[in-house]
Amino acid sequence: MTAPFDGTSPARPRAVDLPDSTFTAPGPAASAALSAPLAATAPLAPTAGPPSPVGVSAAPFAEPVRPGSGFDRAGIGGSGHRPGLFGTGLFGTGVFGTGAPGGDLMPAVEHWLRRPSTSSPSLSPDALTVAYVSDASGVPALWLAPIRPAGHVEAEARMIDTGPAHVHGVSYAPDGRWIALEVAPGGGEYTRVVVVRPDGSGGRMLAGGPMAGPPSSLRGSQAATLGRWTGDGALLGISETRVGPGPMAGDAAVGLVDGYLVSPDSGERTYVATGVALTVCDVSRDGRYALIRRGPRSEREIVLVELGTGVERRLPAAGPDRLGTVGFARFFVDGHTAYLHTDAGRERIALLAVKLPDQGGPEPCGLADTADPTWDDVQVLAARENADLDRFTLVPDGRSVALSWNVDGRSELEILDLETLRRRTLPPLPRDVVTSLLATSDGRWLVMALDGSAAPGQLWTYDLTSGFAGYRRLVAPGEDGPARTGPGPVALASAAPAPAVADSGDAGVARPLSAVADRPVVPDQRPAVRPVLERFRAHDGLELTGWLYRPPATQGPGPLMLHFHGGPESQERPTYNPLFQALVAAGVSVFAPNVRGSAGYGRSFARGDDGERRFAGIADVASCVEFLTAAGLADPGRIGVMGRSYGGYLTLASLVEYPELFRVGVDVCGIADLETFYRYTEPWIAASAVTKYGDPERDGSLLRTLSPIHRFDRLAAPLLVVHGVNDTNVPLFEAEQTVAAATAVGVPVRFLLFDDEGHEAHGTANRLLFVRTVVSWILDSLLPVEFQHAV
Repeated sequence: MTAPFDGTSPARPRAVDLPDSTFTAPGPAASAALSAPLAATAPLAPTAGPPSPVGVSAAPFAEPVRPGSGFDRAGIGGSGHRPGLFGTGLFGTGVFGTGAPGGDLMPAVEHWLRRPSTSSPSLSPDALTVAYVSDASGVPALWLAPIRPAGHVEAEARMIDTGPAHVHGVSYAPDGRWIALEVAPGGGEYTRVVVVRPDGSGGRMLAGGPMAGPPSSLRGSQAATLGRWTGDGALLGISETRVGPGPMAGDAAVGLVDGYLVSPDSGERTYVATGVALTVCDVSRDGRYALIRRGPRSEREIVLVELGTGVERRLPAAGPDRLGTVGFARFFVDGHTAYLHTDAGRERIALLAVKLPDQGGPEPCGLADTADPTWDDVQVLAARENADLDRFTLVPDGRSVALSWNVDGRSELEILDLETLRRRTLPPLPRDVVTSLLATSDGRWLVMALDGSAAPGQLWTYDLTSGFAGYRRLVAPGEDGPARTGPGPVALASAAPAPAVADSGDAGVARPLSAVADRPVVPDQRPAVRPVLERFRAHDGLELTGWLYRPPATQGPGPLMLHFHGGPESQERPTYNPLFQALVAAGVSVFAPNVRGSAGYGRSFARGDDGERRFAGIADVASCVEFLTAAGLADPGRIGVMGRSYGGYLTLASLVEYPELFRVGVDVCGIADLETFYRYTEPWIAASAVTKYGDPERDGSLLRTLSPIHRFDRLAAPLLVVHGVNDTNVPLFEAEQTVAAATAVGVPVRFLLFDDEGHEAHGTANRLLFVRTVVSWILDSLLPVEFQHAV
């Protein structure tokens, strides 16, 4: 049975119940015009919620700032920074106000934040319509745009109203009857899979959402993620987290993920498999077999499942180290071969082909052969010694594969001929990073989502049948005019071919530019800054890299913020980041490193901070500071540290491990205590994290030693803490106990809390508030008042 699709949020528990006097009363939403109000939150049963952190100290919490709570007029609780920081200071007549003699940053910040972003394209079967995600309305939503096959010159886009939940991904059914969406009510972790007709009708929820029955000690909702459609569009692969008994008898483990094939018409389900962090990667054309990926972080496996019998075969099952840090798979058009995207058994992620059992039998993928595929059945189709394969897509003609390589964070495209295994390099991209890649059904066009440091995500095409070496911009709503603030048609920019190569200003490297300036000049004449990749050695000789964003014409050392990405097995890449641009415009450099544990530099590097090796990852922070000061890029007395998610953890760990190095800190959704993180995060997130952080049952001592909360007596730098109420990945309790512990030791602390966001801030108004608050907090510590007014 399918539940009605209403787009509302399930009841969400608070991570901790505190006295009413602790928090300021929530104000209205940051921008009520951007979305409808979400459902009210409700507490869990007493056994489910974490305890109040008030026992850390008798000192009161700093009051959290909430959008609409009047903070920008009267300031916020706590002391230590100048009174009136958000009044007549930076937001009034200072850097963000109108009285700064050197200019006003707000037009630049507004411009960077309000430029719409597009991502996650999916094509209709006739390739005449593209569905995608855009935040042109203020929050990520589903948009559709017609494509003109004779050149992709111009089109009209329209937003499909699917409710206030943030849209994370879209997938057009192969028969064109449905569009599947992955949505996140309130921006939280309880994602749902819903389907809607291309005209916006018939919306219904297929997976995820609240569970039936009374609340219990278990979480009351499930999270669901999109998988792959069957070739006829009759069934959709989905993954759904488990909060109770599973589909198999006697299987009741919480924290596992079940895979299904679901009918969008009836809601009827066919069970596929179960595992940690399971994803349905593909289904064979005859509907008899599925490829799944499962396993905790750093230990992923790819499995072939016979749907009728449940028989599973690991690909490959024997030989050296069959588990990878990543994994993804697709069936080849003949049904006898699986294409694997993995680093299992090797140092770099590559494209592998595995001949499936009984490949010569009468039926594709027949499993009559009792032997599992081994490494003898594996062929390496494409690999590089100095780069990871980022993503691939099979061209439907079955003769070629499009490859996107991650080369030190930037993307490079190639076409692999499957008959000769020769690779043809495509011209340099008009943006630095490919975030999505697919091919049209006729094999003529590549369609890709591109991102870059000077422009938000956009959709582009490349003609594989033409000798003309150029890219065409397909969808970039609002690029040539003001962003729209509501549903309705948006005129798209002309998709002219990319002109000849021009100087991008990126360390003297010549790169192609699009027809629209790649370094836009914003209203106050501050161009976006492109980062330069720096290489340096860590304390133990390991090579590290980082992206340096520096104010133009800067001479000598100056104020600088270190920024650490999430994951930790994510990667800092030259993508669009308005926070970085706002800091640079205000006179503060940003260095965004890839310390050990990051992706993009090989399997050993990505696993370099697992378990006890995390101490070396924390030591990399000091190596970054040593490099920056020795190179004359940073003033050692004016360095700060910030990060989100795991980067927030690394920020807190750095502030207590090296308090003498940093003047200010910003913790966004960071973990303060690994033990309480495991206790209160979602069970499916905990099950996947043990290979990275350690097992809470076996490694309690290690987790305590690695947790910054136990060393807050060493905290010295003023700290801004940012979190979303709907974040159950890193629960709100982590932020609350961080604020309590910092307050207890007398450190100036501020708390910015978003009532309508989760682990990331997606709303345009919220992101604008976030950037303004973070920049103001940092400038107050790193720049003197007189210099701020001169920016």
